[in-house]
Amino acid sequence: MYVVGKIMKLTYIHNARIPGFQANSIQVIKNCEALAKKGVDLTLIIPRMKKMKELPNENIWEYYSIKKRFKFIKLPTLDLLWFFNKKTYSKKFLVLRYYIQNFTFAISCFIYLLFTKKEIIYTRDFNFVLSLVCFFKKRFCKRIIFESHSYSSEFQRKIPEFILKKIDYLVVFTSYTKKLYKKAGFKRIIIAPSGFDPAIFDMQGDIKSIRKKLGVPLDKKIICYTGNLYKWKGIFVLLKAMELLPKDFILYVIGGAEDQVENVRKKANNRVIFKGHIEQSIMAKYAYISDVLVLPNTSDEYSKYATSPIKLFEYMALKKPIIASDLPAIKEILRNKENSILVKPDSPEHLAKAIQDILKNKSLVKKITSNAHKEVFKNYTWDARADKIMKIINLNS
Repeated sequence: MYVVGKIMKLTYIHNARIPGFQANSIQVIKNCEALAKKGVDLTLIIPRMKKMKELPNENIWEYYSIKKRFKFIKLPTLDLLWFFNKKTYSKKFLVLRYYIQNFTFAISCFIYLLFTKKEIIYTRDFNFVLSLVCFFKKRFCKRIIFESHSYSSEFQRKIPEFILKKIDYLVVFTSYTKKLYKKAGFKRIIIAPSGFDPAIFDMQGDIKSIRKKLGVPLDKKIICYTGNLYKWKGIFVLLKAMELLPKDFILYVIGGAEDQVENVRKKANNRVIFKGHIEQSIMAKYAYISDVLVLPNTSDEYSKYATSPIKLFEYMALKKPIIASDLPAIKEILRNKENSILVKPDSPEHLAKAIQDILKNKSLVKKITSNAHKEVFKNYTWDARADKIMKIINLNS
């Protein structure tokens, strides 16, 4: 376990809504908490954005069930959604909104950083903020750590050379992304997959009684999917698989913004129950009382090579059989018939068959769930991820 030798001041800049629907909000908050626990004097900077009725609790400490271990500052930004209230927007509007919001947030960060020099600036946003920080590095900080969530070789070629030279260390999810950056000339790279929070997902309790409290049928086989409902995450493949399963199977879909749920619901049968976006602690209960947990990612390029789904690690912690797509990025963590069941991506038929087969094989269920549970608690907590990042924070400290 790594702990800071001296107190390091780190500013984590993230241009997104927190609390929010996206998994990135969980990842950022949990990373900040874990680094702060190691002794880093951390300040999280995010934009001040329009409140959402679906997220009434704006208190991040309560919403994410974390202690006040780091500072939290919201800076002004111009978000066009403040002035419009529609369910859908044109692509041109969304592009304009993106660039205006990014630029104005970067200006706010610039002004803030002029008066608060830190040892380290950490960000996962490849946008105006990173460009400004790199350009004014000598004025703002000693070191820059960039956490890349990008994936395409075309994207890597577009990275300006001055940015590559100014970034001190790069954090990536997968070995594939590391190879892309090495080809682009970057050498100081660590691989740090996502993680999970044991305080939430190390669950115990009588499954029947929890099902009753949640209103989940006791006499049905429960499949659970958690997370956003983007096409590349395989939600439509899963819905087609449900049509192939017997009537005693019910799917609970936990997550997704209101518009996502409305869109996906149109293609679901009456054995699919949508709960929408709920707090992690409640979501964990639905997953815990399920018979099977699914991660049906498609063979989209990002999904195939660069993703590190938080749900993967949460599933492993719950000691439930995991059915996941057989993809390179997923296989960096999961192994078929060792800690999960891997199936052909984009195939409702293979997914449906695997779900039925695993519930008939109790010995295999015991093996894969036990292995997954041991591995995730040993290697993939947020604290374990922070230990990897601490290695580069401690360098030259």
